[in-house]
Amino acid sequence: LSLAKEENRTFGVVGFTSRIESVVVVRRGERLPEEVLAWPADGGTDIARAVSQGLELIRTEPPMAAADLVLITDGESDTTDAGLLREAARAQNVAVLGLAIKSNASNVAPWCDHVVAVNDLENMDDNTAAALAEVP
Repeated sequence: LSLAKEENRTFGVVGFTSRIESVVVVRRGERLPEEVLAWPADGGTDIARAVSQGLELIRTEPPMAAADLVLITDGESDTTDAGLLREAARAQNVAVLGLAIKSNASNVAPWCDHVVAVNDLENMDDNTAAALAEVP
């Protein structure tokens, strides 16, 4: 988010648990509404639904046509549709980058081109941030 803000780029946020909690597009010059980050993280995890919604957002919002998708989760999910969603992402030229919080990177890997595991976002070191930013 800070890179998008620095570069004054439009970005989207899809908040999810076992369902989509919120979808917000933050256009150039706008601020991310604080309430977007306040959804509860206790309702299960449906990564396929979140990735599908993220790809739809990239496909339908012209300013994000060349965007990548960053998947941030502390959960694990059924991987049945992971392969199809990775193919859909590749067809859109979208790299899917994963950030597994207090979770094994293998929980996120089926959906992602690159995954980094961290204990928390507030204390993420520069090397981890750089590794996540490396688009495969």
